[in-house]
Order: sequence, then structure tokens, then C-alpha cells
Amino acid sequence: MVQSATTMIRMNSIEGNLFVNMDEIAVYFDTHHNYTINEKGAKTVSVRHGCSNNKRCTVWITVAANGTKLPLFVIFKGASNGPIANSLQDIMPAGMYGCTQAKGWMDNRVIQLWKEIEWRPYIEGTNKSALLLYQMESHIHPSFIDAVDSLGTQMIQIPNSFTSVSQPYDVGIVKPFKTRLVELCQEWKVAEYKRIGGTCTWPYTSAAVAGQDPARVSIQHHLEFVQK
Repeated sequence: MVQSATTMIRMNSIEGNLFVNMDEIAVYFDTHHNYTINEKGAKTVSVRHGCSNNKRCTVWITVAANGTKLPLFVIFKGASNGPIANSLQDIMPAGMYGCTQAKGWMDNRVIQLWKEIEWRPYIEGTNKSALLLYQMESHIHPSFIDAVDSLGTQMIQIPNSFTSVSQPYDVGIVKPFKTRLVELCQEWKVAEYKRIGGTCTWPYTSAAVAGQDPARVSIQHHLEFVQK
């Protein structure tokens, strides 16, 4: 697989900035923990959470072989003309793109948006580009293949059974991204409890604060975490 991809790059003279690895990552608005820190001997240890653990969005992270990072593309669960869709222009950080989809995942409409907003402008002026993708249902769907092929981009599929040696994207991009995202979310929640006068440690736990509730992690907060 690695030799095949390398040979294709050399034979087609594909530059490092045009050999690109992309994948979709499910990002949850609040990652719940089942452990925390408390004084020894405590009979009850309360762990509070900001929101439901099943609310999520999908983030497309696209990185070229030379280290170039394309703008993040975020898909929220919602109607194409619903409140989230109508507010995206106001809440999306600069340098990021976003849209909504009924299940918060990719479909033909989302694929076409990504193609026109992100991929076409990036490879404009060349017909020598390659997209490295994991072999999953959404990536082998005819609409996705046609969208990429129409721009002259060659697709390379990575079988799911391959080891980390052939999946540097997972090791070098996805894992650090998810780890940092959880850290930023936890740091924000700790700061929020301290703001309202509670006591808090990390991972997230707190003493009750009479008459006050901490703010929830909003979509805008989460977008800021993703951008960082």
C-alpha cells in the first residue's frame, strides 16, 4: 500500500501540498468522565456534566503531506434551513467552514459543498492531486468518488485493517486533536465553576454552588475549541 502510493506520487509528479489525507471525526460537545479527584474517605463524590454526551458534530480534518492544513469543515446535526444553519455565519470562526445535515454526517449535498468551498479552490490550476482516505462507506459512495474524480483528483483507499505505520493521520493528527479538545473543554468548565464561586478540580468535579448553575458548553465555545 505504501509503496503503491509512493510510486503513484513519483510517476505523476504530485507535489507534497497536493497529496492530501482527509477523514471525518465525530466530536462530542461534552466528554464525560467516570473518574475524578476528591478527598480520601469521602462517602459521596459528585461529578457534574455540562450537557448530554450524545450531542456531537462531525469535523473534517484535511492535511497535506508537506504539513499544509486545509480549513476545518464542520457538519452539525440539523435542518438545512433550521436555527443552527441560520446562525452559522455569525458563530463560525474565521478560516473554518460549516453546514448542517439531518444526521450530522456527510451526504451528497455536503459532499458537493465541501468540493466547491474547500477542495476545488485548493487544487485550482492543477490536475495532479491525490486524496488519501480510509476505506469506509461514505468514502466509497459513488457521489463522493464522482465529486473528487470530476476535478482530476486520484483517490487512494486505506484498508481498515492496516497498522499505524500506514495510518500516520490517526497517530499524528487525530489522537492529539481529540486529546487537546478534551483538555480545552475541561479547562473551560473548571474556569466556569471558579467564576461562580465553586470549588473544582480536574477532571471535572465540583461542590454545589447555592443558587447558581454553570454555563453550558455552547456550539460557539465548541467551535473555538476545535479551531485551537
